[in-house]
Parts: sequence; C-alpha cells; structure tokens
Amino acid sequence: MTLRQATNWAAIAQPATAEGAERNPSAAGPAVQSILATYGGVLYARCRSILDDSEASEAAVCETFARMYPRLAEAPDTQSALRMIYREATTYCLRQIRLARTARRAATHGGRGSTLRSVIARAPEKVRAVAWLHYVDGMNVDELAAVMEMAPRSVATLLEKFDRQTNWPVGDEG
Repeated sequence: MTLRQATNWAAIAQPATAEGAERNPSAAGPAVQSILATYGGVLYARCRSILDDSEASEAAVCETFARMYPRLAEAPDTQSALRMIYREATTYCLRQIRLARTARRAATHGGRGSTLRSVIARAPEKVRAVAWLHYVDGMNVDELAAVMEMAPRSVATLLEKFDRQTNWPVGDEG
C-alpha cells in the first residue's frame, strides 16, 4: 500500500520491529491517531514538494512519524503537533537532498577523477576535519564552529585554506 492510497495513517506509521512496538501509534490514543489521519496527506504533500519523488516522500513521512511519535503524544494540541511534525519532515527532506548532493559531489572532484576523500586526506589534520565535516557531512560554518569548539571565522579561514591548497571549486554545489 502506498501513502497516496492509504486511509489508515496509523497503520502506515506503525513500527515494524518488535522493539518499536511500544511506539505503536494505535496504542497512543486518539490524539496521535487524529494527527496521523488528519495531517498525513498534508505531510506527504510537503515531502513530495521538497523531494519531488513519491517513493522518497513516502519514506520521509514514515520516518518522520516514527521519529516524532514520542513527542507527538506530549503536544498540548493538534496544531502544536502539526507544527512539530511539519518542521521535522521539512528538516528530514532537506537533509536527504543535502546528503544526495554531497554524495554526488564526493564522487569526483573537478572532473579529474580524484575523489573528495583523497583530496581531504592530503590536507593537514586540522583542515582535514573541518573539510570533511563541511563537504562530506554537509555542516555549515556555524554548525562546524559548535562541533569543533572554534570561532565561526576560524572555521571559515580553515575552509578557505583548504580551498586554496586543493583548488577546490568554492561554491560548487554539484
């Protein structure tokens, strides 16, 4: 059954594993079931508009409901739950796009056949960590600064150094 054909959203979002049985939406009560039944189609449409792929959108909806289930039951009202799950679905879809773009970009570097992994491996250690987290994991400068416990300007300087040393195409989005 596909999400486009489904009328029982609770059955779709139900975890398939035994360990996830306690996250069964049908056992959560009418509030979560109401969210699934009422907003499942809206959530699918949102994922579909971002991903432009029906199968990936279906997977995104299921993944979002599975991730959000524990917090949905705690939402004070249906609108709050919708805002939470809508934001999570948007974030999940954008992350999927970023991961796909990063994978394409990592496949080759500059059309010369050298992989991004080998280019990063030749960089100095401190630059290597920042370059990997930025180009492969898709972190932005602010996220990198928090993870590396550095000032954002220092992170930007290291990325610029990497770009200069490797002739990495700045701003290349794949």
